Amino acid sequence: NVQSGTRKAVQETPSQALSDALVKVAEKRDRKAFAFLFEYFAPKIRRFGVKQFGNDAQAMELVQDTMTSVWRKAHLYHHDKGA
Repeated sequence: NVQSGTRKAVQETPSQALSDALVKVAEKRDRKAFAFLFEYFAPKIRRFGVKQFGNDAQAMELVQDTMTSVWRKAHLYHHDKGA
């Protein structure tokens, strides 16, 4: 688990830091950068999943599937195009 101080800092992450992390994952398969993205997005995806599916198990499956896709398809990201 992430400590609350770290969690708060991650929640307030500016979009530039997220973009930089995605570039690192895309270009270098940087695991620390991916962990940073995971810590930021996983709780948001989970909350969305719980609202959509009504249970935590399916929400966590959504988190896993989504973040796995990010890792596998990161090489398709072109930071100059923003996509």
